[in-house]
Amino acid sequence: MLNGLILETLEDIPDGDVSIRIADMHFKVLRSDDQAIRTVKIFHPAQPTTAKRAQR
Repeated sequence: MLNGLILETLEDIPDGDVSIRIADMHFKVLRSDDQAIRTVKIFHPAQPTTAKRAQR
């Protein structure tokens, strides 16, 4: 499924390392061949900090 999502976004199999952002997720293609994307690193979006720690 992830392979299809990335291929739909890129419209081609990348030759080398490629980074893309889909919605608020960041993906880095680490390995691919002539037929598919094989390895992807997924970076989770940073969570905004809304509350400060209580001072003691």
